[in-house]
Amino acid sequence: MTSPKENIQRLPVARPQLANYLALASYLKIIDETRVYSNFGPLQTQLVQRLQTQVFGQGSHVVACSSGTSALVAAITALQKRWGHKGKLCLVTAHSFVATAAAPELCGFTNVFVDVDPQTWALDPATVRQHPHLDRVGLVMVCSPYGKTIDLAAWQKFHCDTGIPVVVDAAASFDGVAEGALTLPSSIPVVLSLHATKSYSSGEGGLVISRDFELMAMATCSINHGFLGSRHAQMCGHNAKMSEYHAAVGLAELDGWKDKKAKMQKIGDLYQEHWKKAGAPGRVWSSPDVSSCYVLLETASGQDAIEYVECFDRAGIDVRFWYGAGLHKEAAFRNAAHPVAMTVTEDLSERLIGLPCFVDIGENGISRVVGALTC
Repeated sequence: MTSPKENIQRLPVARPQLANYLALASYLKIIDETRVYSNFGPLQTQLVQRLQTQVFGQGSHVVACSSGTSALVAAITALQKRWGHKGKLCLVTAHSFVATAAAPELCGFTNVFVDVDPQTWALDPATVRQHPHLDRVGLVMVCSPYGKTIDLAAWQKFHCDTGIPVVVDAAASFDGVAEGALTLPSSIPVVLSLHATKSYSSGEGGLVISRDFELMAMATCSINHGFLGSRHAQMCGHNAKMSEYHAAVGLAELDGWKDKKAKMQKIGDLYQEHWKKAGAPGRVWSSPDVSSCYVLLETASGQDAIEYVECFDRAGIDVRFWYGAGLHKEAAFRNAAHPVAMTVTEDLSERLIGLPCFVDIGENGISRVVGALTC
């Protein structure tokens, strides 16, 4: 005999919907005609050109990669080649997805976690300047949490003043970069994820973006086995090129970006409207304050969050703590140093609940989420 809970059709936290076969048809035809499937093919080239000219603007350079993590690795290895900094420590934000910390370790750095600012949820460059081991630091990994706007100009100044390379993991920030909320710095690479759950996606993929042409040439070399213009490896690289099939999805998604963005924005607006009308507890974060692929519930306390998650579960609603309990608590990084308590990270990690957010959730779905806490 099944319980009432088992009879409820669960509402997923994410249910991506990308361009359908009709939108892909003209691009797939090009793949069939050219018989080029990877290695900087015509669709990948077209995608990069369109992103540079139509989205990110004059002076931007884009390298398309097979995943967001591979894009982080490409950015880091390019910086190592470009600047040759000898520091072996990487200062990493503690409030982010695991890829932010995995990438520098894959590139040979030793991670040291740093707590975040309670207002921005991100690393504070002024705090990082005072780090006791700054003289041993060769990289800083900054996160734009949930696609929030961060002060990239301040990080550019940090790099110019200290000489320490900086990578901005802006995985979910396509909205902000595309709409000008995040202005590209002159020599700091910004990395975006094109995973299916993001607002703009190629199904799987990642982008490295910078105004530094030489840096982007090295990133291209990094994702192409170290080859650049010849069959002689110029650096220790890896294979992380975007395939033509993923580029096809990216192009079709770009064709429909304005319509999709409007739909995602509408979801955030409806959440705000229904939450306020119902007098539901906590604060809801939605676009444009975070990426349109997120709707977050910030609770007053960790205990409230536990109780709300139980309410959602009883109502058959899936939710997420997107960044877990903090990177410093992940088993993969148990040996990484964090000389001071990660107080803000742990507080945020306990209180930020990811709510269901996808293009066809509809008002009924949103009402169901709100009702789980108000009935």
